[in-house]
Amino acid sequence: MSFTDVDPILNRWSADKGIRIDIPTNGTNRRFFHFSSKNGETFQVVIEPPAHGSIRIDAHLIESTSSTESHFFWEIPTHDLGTCLKLIYDSLIFWFSRNN
Repeated sequence: MSFTDVDPILNRWSADKGIRIDIPTNGTNRRFFHFSSKNGETFQVVIEPPAHGSIRIDAHLIESTSSTESHFFWEIPTHDLGTCLKLIYDSLIFWFSRNN
């Protein structure tokens, strides 16, 4: 499936949060963005193409100030993408604040 119905939701959300959604140039049909803390930790969030009415989103910790590893994933109905993006954003903010 394509991102035709999903891209408008991603674009509104990313514009609201000031986050740039990237599209891989290697032909992979995904969307992704990076989200960083003030302390230099970074998650890469990968949005897989919708399939069978659902969408999978993975958040991988790719930069950390410690040896901590973290990976979260969500598989949701495509129509819940906007709500899930808010949940992901809030979850990563909370995760970044764990040492404060």
